[in-house]
Amino acid sequence: MSNSMTLGEKISQARKTQGLSQEALAEATGVSSRTIQRIENNVSTPRAFTLKQIAQALNLPIQAFQVSSPTSPSTVAVSWTQVRLLNASTLAVVLLPLSNVLLPLWLWQQNKHHTVVNQVGKQILNFQILWSIATLLCLIGYPLLSMIFTGSVANGRFPWPLFIYALAVVVNITFTLSTSRHIQNQKTNIYSFIPALL
Repeated sequence: MSNSMTLGEKISQARKTQGLSQEALAEATGVSSRTIQRIENNVSTPRAFTLKQIAQALNLPIQAFQVSSPTSPSTVAVSWTQVRLLNASTLAVVLLPLSNVLLPLWLWQQNKHHTVVNQVGKQILNFQILWSIATLLCLIGYPLLSMIFTGSVANGRFPWPLFIYALAVVVNITFTLSTSRHIQNQKTNIYSFIPALL
């Protein structure tokens, strides 16, 4: 396994080489399949005990999962600067719908070779994708519910769709500002409640 691979990529490659599913590896290690999925997607970092269990289940020495990480303070600083920029770019949704996904996605693609950018960037993108889907469903669902309950798509002169979107944007901004505080403290596990889509 290449030293340039992330820990998640190494575990995923070793598991597939041995023909094991995520569920089978989870059963062999005593953790949930969701935990294995999050580790392989580099969303979460396994504890030393969990990593040891994974290595034993795959019949590999734990040294096989050692990852070379940059120790230069300047490299680490650049990584967190990119994470801050990626997170801030989601605020573009105020000006243009879907820019909260497209712009940070582009930034993530350009910088995902940095472990921190890859790990935190995925979490930010997962949240933004789910937020966009939820907002779209609300905008589509409003006229349908209005038709069911009132018999008409229009409900007075109040621009409800615009209000719904504005409210959703406020929620997005709130989460983005909260995320910026976590990033300031260099926390990597930010959206642990969001399923991994990337």
